[in-house]
Amino acid sequence: MRPVGLGSRFGAAVVLGTLLVGVGGCASKDSAKEEALTASIRSAAMTAEASYDYDSAANHFERLYERLPDDRAALLGTARNLRYAGYAKDAIKVLRREIEKNGENRALLLELAKALLAASLIADARDTLAKIRSLGPETWETLSMDGITQDRLGDHEAAQAIFEKALQLSPGNAA
Repeated sequence: MRPVGLGSRFGAAVVLGTLLVGVGGCASKDSAKEEALTASIRSAAMTAEASYDYDSAANHFERLYERLPDDRAALLGTARNLRYAGYAKDAIKVLRREIEKNGENRALLLELAKALLAASLIADARDTLAKIRSLGPETWETLSMDGITQDRLGDHEAAQAIFEKALQLSPGNAA
C-alpha cells in the first residue's frame, strides 16, 4: 500500500525541487517565482494525468496541495489520481482528513464515494451517496454511481432503473 505523504515515492524529486527553490537566494521571497513554480507544478500534474501517469500526477497534485492547502482542486486531483493509480484507500484517507478538517461538501463527498467504490467499500459508498443526495439535486453522475452501488449490492433491477433516470438527466451520455 502506498503511504500518504509528500515524497513517499519521489523523495529525491522533492529534495531537488526544494534545492532549486533555495538556489538564487531569495526565490522563496519572490512572489513571481513562487507563482511560476506553483503554475509549473500544476501544469506537470495536469500533463501527467492526461498522459495516464497517475502516480506522478498524484505526487504533483499532492505537492501543490501542500503549497496551497486551500486549493480544493489540488486536493481533488490528489485523491482522483491516487484512485486511478490503484491507491483508493489512500485517496479515502486524504478525503476523510479534509472532510474532518473543513466539513462536507458535494465535490469531496463525490470523490470519496468513487474511492469507496474503487476500494469495494460498497455500504460506505451507499451511505456517502445518501449524504450527497441530502445536499441538493441529483446529477447524472451521482445517479450513475448510485446505480453502480446498487448493482454491486446485487439489486440489478434497482440499478437499471437508476441508470435510466441518469440517462434522462444526460441523454446519450455513455458514461
